[in-house]
Amino acid sequence: MGQWLTHRGHEVAYPWRVITEDGAVPEGWHASRPDLRPDIPKTRAEVRLRLKAEKVPLKIGGQARTTALYRYADWRPTSS
Repeated sequence: MGQWLTHRGHEVAYPWRVITEDGAVPEGWHASRPDLRPDIPKTRAEVRLRLKAEKVPLKIGGQARTTALYRYADWRPTSS
């Protein structure tokens, strides 16, 4: 997922919200195609500021708190 976002993150709504399992902004974060999406944070520090502005609860180290994470294990299909 991270590699795909590196090149095509500008195609999704909130690519800066895709963070590591421990709540950190990925080491290699950079905005893909800032010429097309200037709203996407360009650096890891900008991502943390954006998450904070969006009221995502952060730990002292800047990682999102586990209560704010949505993991694959949390997903439940809806019955049809």
